[in-house]
Amino acid sequence: MPFKDPEKRKACARRYNASHPEVLRVASIRYRANHPERYREQCRQSRARRIEYIKKYNHQYAVNLRARFLDIYGRECARCHTTDVNFLTIGHKNNDGKEERREHGYWSMLKHIVEHPDHTRYETQCYNCNYLEWLTHIDGKHRVDVSEHINKRNARFRNDRVARRKRFLEVYGLVCARCGEGDQRVLTVSHRKNDGASDRRQNKNNQTRLLTLAVENPDHAKYETLCWNCNRTAGAG
Repeated sequence: MPFKDPEKRKACARRYNASHPEVLRVASIRYRANHPERYREQCRQSRARRIEYIKKYNHQYAVNLRARFLDIYGRECARCHTTDVNFLTIGHKNNDGKEERREHGYWSMLKHIVEHPDHTRYETQCYNCNYLEWLTHIDGKHRVDVSEHINKRNARFRNDRVARRKRFLEVYGLVCARCGEGDQRVLTVSHRKNDGASDRRQNKNNQTRLLTLAVENPDHAKYETLCWNCNRTAGAG
C-alpha cells in the first residue's frame, strides 16, 4: 500500500493541502482555538528546529527590501549627496518617522514605503543628515529646535547629559575616528567590540550613566568617538 511509505504519505498530504486551502485554514483555526497551549509549544519547537533558516531568510528579506527602497528613492543622500549605501537610510520629510514606526513597526513601514512610493513624504538620507534633521525639526513653515522642548520638559537632566557628552568627546576625541567628521552634533559613543547592546542593558538603557562610566573610567580599547554614519557601518560589520 502506498501509505506505508512515509514519503508517499507526506506527498499525498501536500497535494491535498494544496488543493484544499480553505479546509486547511478552517481546520488550523479550530485546532488553535481548541489546543492553544499545544499549538504554542509546537510553534516554539518548530522555530527552534528552523532557527538558522529563519535567521538567513529574515536577513535576506531585509537586504532585498532595503535594496528596493534605494532603487526607488535613490542611492544618494538627498542632503549631502554621499553615495556610500552603508550610510543610507529612510528620511521622513515631515519628520513623522517615530509615529509611523510606533504604529506599524520598522519593516512593515519600509514594506509600505516600497510598495506605495511617495516622494513627497520620503527620501534617501545618510544617518548624519537624518540625525541633523531630527535635531532641527521642521514644523510647518517654522523651524523648531527640538532641544528647546527638551529643555522646557527637563532642563536639568538635559544640561547634565550635554555636559557629560561634551566631556566624553574631550576624552575620546572631537572628531570621528574613522572619517574625521568634525561636526560635534553628529558624533556619538561607539563600542569598539560591538557590545553596545549588552552595555546598554547593563546600564538600563541610561545613556547618561553609560557616558559617566566611560568618562570616569577611560578605556580607549573599548570606546571611541564615531559619527552616526561610521557607527552604523561599524555595527553592521
